[in-house]
Amino acid sequence: GVLSGAFYTVNRTWNNHDAMTVELPMGIAINNEVNHSVSVQRGPLVYSLKIQENWVPRVDYGNGFKENELFPASDWNYALVIDKKHPESSFQVKKKTMPENPFIQTTTPVSLQVKARKIPEWGYDLNGLFACDPPYGLVAACQATEQVTLVPFGAENIRITCFPAVGVPAKVTTSFSDDFFDGKQTGWVTYNGAFYVQHGEFAASTNVGHNGSKSVQASTDFSDFTYDVNVKVEGTTGDGGIIFRASKLGFGDDEYNGYYVGLNAGNKRLIFGRADNDWVELKSANMEVTAGTWYKLRVEAKGSTFTIYVDDMKTPKMTCSDDKYVSGYIGVRSYNQPARWDNIKVTALSTGKKHKE
Repeated sequence: GVLSGAFYTVNRTWNNHDAMTVELPMGIAINNEVNHSVSVQRGPLVYSLKIQENWVPRVDYGNGFKENELFPASDWNYALVIDKKHPESSFQVKKKTMPENPFIQTTTPVSLQVKARKIPEWGYDLNGLFACDPPYGLVAACQATEQVTLVPFGAENIRITCFPAVGVPAKVTTSFSDDFFDGKQTGWVTYNGAFYVQHGEFAASTNVGHNGSKSVQASTDFSDFTYDVNVKVEGTTGDGGIIFRASKLGFGDDEYNGYYVGLNAGNKRLIFGRADNDWVELKSANMEVTAGTWYKLRVEAKGSTFTIYVDDMKTPKMTCSDDKYVSGYIGVRSYNQPARWDNIKVTALSTGKKHKE
């Protein structure tokens, strides 16, 4: 028999005009991607959602080159309804005659049809230019089931290739911890900068191209909580700290919705503020912050009230109120400054509501 990944030898006497037909197996595979989303592969080809395109002319250079901007002219924010253990049962393979160029969307000779549901809350990032990362899945999709078409990745100009899958959500809402003792950064999704684990510590190096870098646990969804972490800023050019109740993460310095608490050794300050593609400092406090020194930082969030402690867990450094963001991811952030984190622990607070017996 023929084995995958091995050579098959045809040993025979050949005559002129002999022909040999080879049929290669084209199994469908589901690959794990960012935020537990999935990508779809059939044989050697990766598939993307078939999206109608709106071409908007921008510049005609007069030398045969024209600049266009492409926008989706059909819905793209879908979650797939699939059986991840038996993916072959979830897809229908459609074949047509092989054209001269198989990588043109309208005439590509092979496509996949699969059931899907729209995810209205999955939209564009704060700049309105890119789709946000797929929602952490599985996702509970309430929209009607539709049938969508996937085409080879190379046959698209604008693409959705990583999809959430429909199912029962399993977000972390009660407690989360990471001491990085295993040397891994499991589940951390980075936006700008280089994050790595060294000596059992989570570290961010100096950024290139952007001042602000952040890494979040997209599996988390905390509202009221206690967030404990050890933080160390490595110099005096910027600050380092934590973000929380975060969403809509993008690559810009302040391209996210959420709150940030940071330590600044240059200005000797503890700062608290919020981001929404811009930065609003809500409060700051003078504090003797020394570069290269570990500080124990704690944030207690209860509704619109935030209480912040550093080292002394009895007397807060500052208290502030803001009601713009209710819940979201937890994460870490550095700004124009290498920083390190360790012993992260987040525990949800009881809402105090009593259920009827």
